[in-house]
Amino acid sequence: MFPQAHIRFGAMIGIAAAFACPASAKEAQVTGMALQQIQAKDFEAPVSIVFPAVMTILQDAGFRIQSADRDTGLITAIGPSKAYLTWLPFIGFGQGKKIPIVSAFIEQRGADLTRARLNFVMSSGKSQLAFTDENPVLDPPVYREAFERIEKEIFVRQAMAAPLPPTPPPPPPRAPVLPLASQLTVAATELLPRQWHQASYSPDVSVAFIDAANSTRVGEVVRFWLSIYYRPDQGSDHFIASREANCSTQAFRDLSTTHYMGKASVGSSKVATAYSQAKPNTVNDEIIRTACGIQPLGKPFKDTDAAAQLYFENANW
Repeated sequence: MFPQAHIRFGAMIGIAAAFACPASAKEAQVTGMALQQIQAKDFEAPVSIVFPAVMTILQDAGFRIQSADRDTGLITAIGPSKAYLTWLPFIGFGQGKKIPIVSAFIEQRGADLTRARLNFVMSSGKSQLAFTDENPVLDPPVYREAFERIEKEIFVRQAMAAPLPPTPPPPPPRAPVLPLASQLTVAATELLPRQWHQASYSPDVSVAFIDAANSTRVGEVVRFWLSIYYRPDQGSDHFIASREANCSTQAFRDLSTTHYMGKASVGSSKVATAYSQAKPNTVNDEIIRTACGIQPLGKPFKDTDAAAQLYFENANW
């Protein structure tokens, strides 16, 4: 689960700008491992997911990308400037600016582990002297807010396009449909009326529901209907999928998927995805555990659209 951010990213950059000069003497003492703890964070995702996620969050915060190279993992960007009046002896009044600048280094550190390091500085220049001073921003809340937003963006990108997992063992041979051992009901030939129940959630990021009336189980393989809602950052706000999962191995795939923006469909696929491996204590892990009867169903909802809207507006109900 992701903790809710209590400080706005842009607001922290503004605060950093206001206090960059007075705090520079003290902040200059932060070096080595202490500096890495502030500026770096590891994510359980490949570079192909983390790199565009960092670029997206910087652009959302108002930064203009100056350069980006996925091969080297380097990104540089400049934020909006804020003008103020200055006065210099023998010169008089002029105009100065404080400009936030960021550099990022994204590097692969394992098979599915990527480190992102950010470095924010405030540049203040006086137009009449063409002189620029750079003061590092070392306030931990600034970096903590940035990394929380990057983590949410990574989660959404992984939910929309899961990376290809190793080839799983073939599914067991077909057998007569067995009733699910928990509260799920054996599906009829045609779809029964939906019985949506909350299956999992991630605070301020997503909420998932499964259809308890239209699920089947053959041995350790269960098939069920799933609906996941998230904030509309990727051109849709939720998708409904027919999912197949193995209760023993936690491997899963989507047999068909339809993406929606509100009530309108914005894209669909009838091609089954490759199998993915659900990681422990993630949203996909909780969905499979609920569908397999390992953990109980959550609250029932007749209208998942209204439920999801209430969830996001009221901070997780």
